[in-house]
Order: sequence, then structure tokens, then C-alpha cells
Amino acid sequence: YGESYLDNALPFDTINKARGFEPLKSSKFPVKLLAEKSAARISKSTEFIYIQEDLEIQKELLDENTVTLNKAERIKEADKAEKRRNERNAARRVRYQKIEEDDKKHYTFLRTWLEDLDKKTLPMADHENDENSNMRLAENKFKDLDETPHYPSGLDPIKRETLNIASDFISWKKALLALRN
Repeated sequence: YGESYLDNALPFDTINKARGFEPLKSSKFPVKLLAEKSAARISKSTEFIYIQEDLEIQKELLDENTVTLNKAERIKEADKAEKRRNERNAARRVRYQKIEEDDKKHYTFLRTWLEDLDKKTLPMADHENDENSNMRLAENKFKDLDETPHYPSGLDPIKRETLNIASDFISWKKALLALRN
């Protein structure tokens, strides 16, 4: 496995270190503090709780290593999964609307595609249209089957937590600079 086994693989190469560049020592970063703050947020995050629940369900299914052939049992399992999905989606719609409103107050999302590089200012991102602008969408009579709402502002839980960690780091750095002054 690996790129080297593909037909048009590029040869292994390295990039020389930039002259004068000295990476910061990891001991200079508040890794423990950032990890603790992140873990506290994740433990309270509904989306991460959903992810954890889904992982536990999948682990149980893998551990059981069986599938019932009883049609009534299969229907009951499917109904249970659909009920869980519908309840989550109903809660998500309410929660995501509030998150989207908060995002508009705190963030500015700009689109940065290659075609935008020569522009003096970057255009505002339009998550709905930008997501679909580079593909043709077929008419789909089943499009309403998956009613899971899109993540607010196009930020899935992992991207959102990454922003939170970056914000924590910036706050830490500002506090450190304030102490020095």
C-alpha cells in the first residue's frame, strides 16, 4: 500500500529547512492546558456525545458479530435507529440555528479558491452554493430521505473544536504578553 506503488508516483523527496528557521520548543506551548480545555468542551458537546454513542453502538455490533435473520427484529432495530436519527435531527435543527446566528456575530467566512487569488478582496463564503458550485447535481427523487441538517457555517465538530483550541492558544498568548508588559 502507498503512493510508491501507483503508476505515476512521484519519487520520495524532502524540503530543505528554511535558512534561519528555528522551530519553537514544544515545552513553550501550553499543551496540557489546551488539552484539558478541549477535553472539557468535548465532554459537554452534544455532537461529540453523538459520535461517542455511535462508536459504542458500532463496537457492540462488531463484538456481537451476528445479525438477526428475524424480519420483525430487523424492522425493530431499523425503527430504533431511525427514531434516534429523527430525534437528533430535530434537536440539531434548533441548536444549529442558534449556532449559525452566533457564528454570524463572531466569524467572517471568506472563500479562498484559486480563482480568487488575484482579487484585492476575497468574496464572502456562501456555504450552500460554494459546496455545490463545482458539481452538477442530478434530480434525485430520494433527496429528502436524509434529513440530517448541515453543520452550521460548514464547520463540523472537529473543525469547530480546532477553532476553539486556536482561540484558547491566542488567549493564553495574550495573557502571557500582558504579564511581560
